[in-house]
Amino acid sequence: LIELVFAKLANTNTQDINDKKRLDFITLLPVPAILTDAKGIIIHHNQQIEKLFNTKNTNLIGKSYFEEFAKTAKNPEDSPVLRTLKTSKSLQTEREVSNRTYLVSTLPILVDGKLDKVLAVYIETTEYTNNNNRLKEAMLQVEESSKLHNIFTAALSKELRTPLSSVLGFSELLLNESTSKEEQLQFAKEINLEGNKLLTRINNIIAFSRFSR
Repeated sequence: LIELVFAKLANTNTQDINDKKRLDFITLLPVPAILTDAKGIIIHHNQQIEKLFNTKNTNLIGKSYFEEFAKTAKNPEDSPVLRTLKTSKSLQTEREVSNRTYLVSTLPILVDGKLDKVLAVYIETTEYTNNNNRLKEAMLQVEESSKLHNIFTAALSKELRTPLSSVLGFSELLLNESTSKEEQLQFAKEINLEGNKLLTRINNIIAFSRFSR
């Protein structure tokens, strides 16, 4: 809808913009909208602007956009309207108003190649921004979880391979015909010891897996 509005206004001339019907069109927009001249003086706005900035009982027409809306902002010079007034270029930027997030879109209206007016439209994006932030947090958690998983897997591999290698090594020695009975007994004890270590670690992994669910 906003793109259609901008396209419509961008293709009209000064006479059309000043026409009451065109101003009424801005008035009927379902989102906050405000129109200034080339010097940043407010010449028209709709009721949604009054609600957004709590200026219902204030006559904004003829007043400076900077004084009324941009001066109290954290970074006044970053105001999209003021930037469009300086550059004569369309802009889109996010702005916080009353703890809500809005995408502010500006349209420079040119006459004979010179800036004549600026239209600004405010579209609330609070939920989108919140959802986007939650998505970023979730992605960070997934990334952190992946790192922890890799660390756990590496440690697990070492914890399991060490006793398993011992079991396999002593088993091969037992199969050696030159191994004495005393050595066989010692190797059997080592296999039993390392086997119990391996069983304990497997049980710990199973217990950890159940706990982390």
